[in-house]
Amino acid sequence: MRREKFLCIIEGITKHTQKKRGYAMFNCQLLPAKTQELFNIIKSFDIRQLSKEVGFIERVRKLCPEALIMALLTLCSIRNVSDGQDNGFDICEIASYYNLYIEKYPELGGVKVSAKDIDFQIYKPGLTVLMRTVFEKLLKHPFDSNREKICELKSELSNCLGFEISDIVLHDGCYKIVHSSLCNDFPATRKSSSKQSAQMGLQTALSLTAETITSLTITSATANERNYLCFQKGCIHICDAGYIKYELFDEATKAGALLIIKGYSNTSGTILEAKVNGIIDKSLAGKSLKSIKNLPETINIDMKVALKGKDKTAFVDSNGNTKMMQNNIIVRIIRFFDPHKGKCGFILTNIPSCVTGNIIKALLKLRWQIELFFRDLKGYNNLRAAKTTSKSLSLTFVWASLTSQLLKSIFRRSLSLSFNMEISTRRLEKFSCFSQLYKDLVLFAFGVESKINDSYKLLSNNPDLIKKAKNTTKQIQELRSMNAVLDEIKRLFNCPEICFPLPELPLLPLKK
Repeated sequence: MRREKFLCIIEGITKHTQKKRGYAMFNCQLLPAKTQELFNIIKSFDIRQLSKEVGFIERVRKLCPEALIMALLTLCSIRNVSDGQDNGFDICEIASYYNLYIEKYPELGGVKVSAKDIDFQIYKPGLTVLMRTVFEKLLKHPFDSNREKICELKSELSNCLGFEISDIVLHDGCYKIVHSSLCNDFPATRKSSSKQSAQMGLQTALSLTAETITSLTITSATANERNYLCFQKGCIHICDAGYIKYELFDEATKAGALLIIKGYSNTSGTILEAKVNGIIDKSLAGKSLKSIKNLPETINIDMKVALKGKDKTAFVDSNGNTKMMQNNIIVRIIRFFDPHKGKCGFILTNIPSCVTGNIIKALLKLRWQIELFFRDLKGYNNLRAAKTTSKSLSLTFVWASLTSQLLKSIFRRSLSLSFNMEISTRRLEKFSCFSQLYKDLVLFAFGVESKINDSYKLLSNNPDLIKKAKNTTKQIQELRSMNAVLDEIKRLFNCPEICFPLPELPLLPLKK
């Protein structure tokens, strides 16, 4: 009898402690398994303990960190907030959402505060570290909705190349305007107007294997994107034209990595070897890249090209004089026709010719996924919505937007798996029931019992809504979805081109 009474007391204390900390484990049977897994992970965070560890809360305060994070995430989910320094949400809006959650959900264990109290606390650098810590903890639990297809692609590439491909990583930078008073910390690339005198950059690497960010660095807009490109052995790195530096191909080869960069249409160099529609054409040897620009768009050209590097090497001529000779870098270049721009472009790579040009063009299409990530971040998670002169608060808003985008992205992909179709974030955001469901998910994630079952049931019981949210036929035909690109690459591997391998060429000097 005493033992049973003791166990009841212990159980009551445990429930009270969990309730006070704000992460009591609520059961939600309707959510997809992957979503439940993620939010159970979030609920396991002890936000109060994290707040103390990062220095946001140094002593007992009436401020509730769980409610503050929930308010930030809710504000980041509001659509159509304008750009930059004269518009966007402010401290009063944060305080109103904070007090709403405190009043509505007493289990959070906080008390209502004034906007002045919020204003005093929210500028702390410790809040920035706390928000970043929550984001990084979420990244440690990747969501692998396309793992089978990605693993199949890596296996096909590994068999073709003769060594193991460990990952495919997409690289790009995303930029947002911040308050002009922050121009010393975040100088902008363009200073033609006061609104563009301060700009923040997010240098991002997105792993396709984990379908999540592996590296993210906040910089100014003047930062060189190439400095944040870190090569990994056995990894394929895909970048846009902003990363072009010919010496990168030598660095990638030495590191045992493969590199694909979309080149500019005015790229210049000397052709050493060329295949036209799969057949070696000796007539193009020695010609410049500019000489093939006006050839018909139906002609596919795969070339070995000597490009002029920026570095120079000293050598001694026949008269004994020391001179500097510009280094030449041998790069494989594929000429392709861009139907959107209506002209031909180039793809630069160090991938051997055993992988056909069409497959490399399809691999470049995978880079669109990081563009979608940035679009969702700016358009549906209010990356640009902050009017503040504080550097720490600007950074806090960035990490809050990233966390909000991650939560939405994982839930969207779990919906895709549940309904066996690719769902577009842009189309899903149009439905008011999704906005309400996201808010319920945030509440549920941080331990507040909400009507999440009802919200999810409303969405799942409307198949017409889900059909409207899926990617269009045009998007799939233009290879603007990951599934469509992976299916196209699989088709190309099963129906390969006639391939005449180009010989590996030594480093040759350019003709004068």
